[in-house]
Amino acid sequence: MSNATLSGGSQLSCAVLSASNPCGPAFAGWPMLKDSLNQYGFSDEAALAAALAQVAPANASNFVGNERGCTPSQLLDSAVASMRYQASFLCADIVRNAITGINGLIPLKCSSGQASDPGAVIMCPGLCQVATSTYQNVFTNAKCAANPTWLAQKISTRNTDCDSMDAVLATSSAGQHCLFGLASEFPNCGFATKVARDSHCLANSNDFCCSAPTSGFDGYLVYDGKQYGYPGSATPSSNSGAVIGGAIGGVIAAVLIAVVVWYFCFRGATKQRASESGFAATSLPGTSASS
Repeated sequence: MSNATLSGGSQLSCAVLSASNPCGPAFAGWPMLKDSLNQYGFSDEAALAAALAQVAPANASNFVGNERGCTPSQLLDSAVASMRYQASFLCADIVRNAITGINGLIPLKCSSGQASDPGAVIMCPGLCQVATSTYQNVFTNAKCAANPTWLAQKISTRNTDCDSMDAVLATSSAGQHCLFGLASEFPNCGFATKVARDSHCLANSNDFCCSAPTSGFDGYLVYDGKQYGYPGSATPSSNSGAVIGGAIGGVIAAVLIAVVVWYFCFRGATKQRASESGFAATSLPGTSASS
C-alpha cells in the first residue's frame, strides 16, 4: 500500500527521510508518514523541523489547558525545563509510527527501505525511560489538572515504545549503535540548555552523559560485546561505562532491520496508540485506502 486517504481529509503516503533531515543523517533512509495537513504525519521535513523546535527546547505553553490541564507558572516553567531527550524520542517515534501505521490505527504501513543501521532509531539503554519519566513529572511537579484517562494513555503508549526499544537492545551484537541523543540534546544530557545540564551533573557526576566528549562524537554509542560506550578514543571513565553496560550486559545475537520492524509492528501493537507528538487523534475517522 502506497497511500491512504482519511475521511478528515488527510492524504497519507510514505516518505523517506533525506540525508539532511532534522533528526540527523543517521535517520536517512528511514520512513516517516507524509500528511499535507500535518495531522498524522508531516507535510515535509520543514514541518518536522518545526515540530522538533516545539519540543527542544519545549514550550511551556504547550502544556497549558486542554487535556494537559496546566496553568502558566514558575513551577511549570521549571518542570518543562527539566524534561530530557524529548526530541530524540520524537524522532524515534516518527519512524515507529510509519512502520506500524500508528500501531494499526491507519491503513498504511511504510517499509524500512534502505536503512542499514537499526541503532539509528533505537534510543540507548535507559534513555527512553528518562524521556518518559521526565515528561510525566511535568504534570506532577507543576501541579497540573490533567485529564487522568488521557495522561494514563499517554504514559502507557510511551512505556510501550520503551519496551519495544529495550527488546531490540537485548539482542545487541558487537559494533551495533544506539541513539544517545540528537545533536541538539546529547551535549546537554538531553536537557534543552547547558545550564540545566551543568546543574544535573553537579548533583549526578556519575551519570554517563556527564562524561560525553565535546568533539569526535555524533550522538551514537557503540556496543563492544559487553556494554555500550563512546566510539574510538572518546571513551569515558570505567564508572560511567558501567552505567550503560549494566542495563544490557551479557546479551548476544545480531540486531537486524527485521528485528526492529518485528518489535515495532507486533510487540508495540499490543496497545493501540496515536502519535505521541500530538498531531494524531486517539480514535480516527473512517478511512479509505489505495495501493
